[in-house]
Amino acid sequence: LNGLLFTKKQMNIMMQRRPVAVMINNHQATRPQSGLTSADIVIETNAESGITRYLAFFWSTAPEKVGSIRSLRQYYLEWLNEYDPILIHDGCAQTNNPLTNACGNTYLYGIKDISTIGAWRLNDGVRFAPHNEYSSVTNAWAYAEKMDWNKFPSTIKKWNFKKDEKQEDRGEKTTINVKFHTILANNGAYDVIWTYDKNTNSYLRKIGGRIDIDQENGQQVSAKNLVIQEVQLRPSGDSDSRIIIKTIDKGNAVILRDGKIVHGKWEKDARTSRTRYFDSNGKEIEFNRGRIWIMAVGKNVGQFDIVEQ
Repeated sequence: LNGLLFTKKQMNIMMQRRPVAVMINNHQATRPQSGLTSADIVIETNAESGITRYLAFFWSTAPEKVGSIRSLRQYYLEWLNEYDPILIHDGCAQTNNPLTNACGNTYLYGIKDISTIGAWRLNDGVRFAPHNEYSSVTNAWAYAEKMDWNKFPSTIKKWNFKKDEKQEDRGEKTTINVKFHTILANNGAYDVIWTYDKNTNSYLRKIGGRIDIDQENGQQVSAKNLVIQEVQLRPSGDSDSRIIIKTIDKGNAVILRDGKIVHGKWEKDARTSRTRYFDSNGKEIEFNRGRIWIMAVGKNVGQFDIVEQ
């Protein structure tokens, strides 16, 4: 999924399991989350009220605890269709509008949905419903074996990958500031800051002004590649303030890797087609091997700036 290398023996095992997609809550009451440092790919964007949510994909690593889990939105459903995964979520947007009806379309699209099967509530005295439900990737694979779902999908179109730049060829300090919603700002609780670390050739994450930590291992959340994907975002007009994000489209993108900035484009041709990224010359992007973090930023409501030093 993200170019990580494995032995032939490891790959023989991995090809007998399907990626797992998990809708992970990012309400400030649920932090720190569990499992983000084990994800192969993460997609982050707005849900409602200026609050963001994660769609995390797991395949190379099988965390026993991920979450907290939350409900599904239609545009996340369109992104996860690229991977034909097992889906973990708690609830979904149920509407009469096919552009927002995630519940109906989960059934219509034939998603391998386990919803909350095997999930549990964490009673730690800190998190309370609906922010305290967790699940397990290992449990998802066990259930998938019973359903005969455990095989890597042949429909996934691979991205291109490369080796990290040599340290002397990498960029210096880069800081990336992302605001997903400038109108519903929530006192900056969902604003993200990434800082490039030249030694590890990775980007370290803060959210809401604090270091973003994975509760399960105490590590700061990081990524080898960042993608800022500019998308069309508009309100649906319903009473629940649902939003519509156009995923089957094309637009501008900024790709960050090796401490350098690549201005380019993205495109997704169909619901089941994998989103692809290109540089300014139209050449498909080669990612570094490791976690890819995609931030879908609404052109009319979000903003970002990148500072190089």
